[in-house]
Amino acid sequence: MRRRWTVEALLDERAELLRTLDGLEHARAKFTTQATERVVGKPAARDGVEAMMRKVQRKFDQGTEIVRPRLLIGDSILSSRGVTPWKDEKS
Repeated sequence: MRRRWTVEALLDERAELLRTLDGLEHARAKFTTQATERVVGKPAARDGVEAMMRKVQRKFDQGTEIVRPRLLIGDSILSSRGVTPWKDEKS
């Protein structure tokens, strides 16, 4: 059975969707603030390594072949200085 929408019902639905969107936006801002406080409050390197290890473990658990783990920030800093830490050294 199709629902027939009245103008009032559509306006109510729109208002509800806008409230939901505002709530989601507030939650995103709160999460971003908490994440920033967490990184500032702790050594960022330790957080980055722990996050990478969780990601690698999750991929391993899913059966994904892990070719090489990488730290994006470390790679980009070293690469900008001409160092390529993850390439195999030639004999």
